[in-house]
Amino acid sequence: MPEVYIIYGYKIYFFANDHEPVHVHIKGNGGTARFELQGDKFELTESDNIKLGDLRRLSKSVNENKTIIVRRWNEFFKKDDDGDE
Repeated sequence: MPEVYIIYGYKIYFFANDHEPVHVHIKGNGGTARFELQGDKFELTESDNIKLGDLRRLSKSVNENKTIIVRRWNEFFKKDDDGDE
């Protein structure tokens, strides 16, 4: 599980065998969530047991760190800037 970063006690990561589209999983404080890149913004696609305020902060964080997340995804899955493998 490649970890991208940790914020507010939540681990932001993706699975080594993950699939398109670019997305991150979030786990911490007894809850989980998933944000998927849709167009130019990460959108919440799943959540379980994370308070609404935390989801808002996490959404802001993953979108502020979109460039880093996409770069780490592409590096891990060995894609160039055009998305080719």
